[in-house]
Amino acid sequence: MFKVEEAKKEDLEKIYSLELQLFKEKSWTYNMLAKELQNFCSQIWVLKKEEEVLGYLIFREILDEVDILRMGIKLEYQNQKLGTLFLNFF
Repeated sequence: MFKVEEAKKEDLEKIYSLELQLFKEKSWTYNMLAKELQNFCSQIWVLKKEEEVLGYLIFREILDEVDILRMGIKLEYQNQKLGTLFLNFF
């Protein structure tokens, strides 16, 4: 089944690979993702099936406001309501 969890440093390569696949020339760099993971206001969540990263959600929470910065779902899993599942968990 699917699970949502906070991203760990070891998830960054998979997130970056997915970022490149989805956003191509507009993708964030690995360093940008790493900085968001370290930013105390930011969180990165991953959607996994077993240990496979199917998607990610990057957001910042400041006081009572949350801004979604980036979200991506693996191409072969799009149109299967996984984005909705992810946002409902959010």
